[in-house]
Amino acid sequence: MDPSANDRAHWRGLADPSAPARPVLSNRFLTPEESGRRGTPRPRRGVPTDGASLLFAEGQWPMLRVQLEAEGWDPSQIDLVRDQLRQGWSLAVARRNVANLSGRCPLNSRQCR
Repeated sequence: MDPSANDRAHWRGLADPSAPARPVLSNRFLTPEESGRRGTPRPRRGVPTDGASLLFAEGQWPMLRVQLEAEGWDPSQIDLVRDQLRQGWSLAVARRNVANLSGRCPLNSRQCR
């Protein structure tokens, strides 16, 4: 270990800078059975476990879905809008993309006209 590494280890608060470093354990490549042995897996931050907790810039997904249903979007179109939002598009662009993909726009929607 070079002297600068000892200084860095000292300032990081390691008790013994000359001790060999322990490998960092990661759950990335473990099977579900192996990851269960280390304890209960925590859900990743920002990754929803169900559709109800999706949050986009325009609001939460349940509110957006109700708004799209009120405007007359079909369930298949609503799924496409959700996919577009997950890819990072804004709601206005997602609506426009879905209208172009499906070839039609709901009558009550003001965004596609």
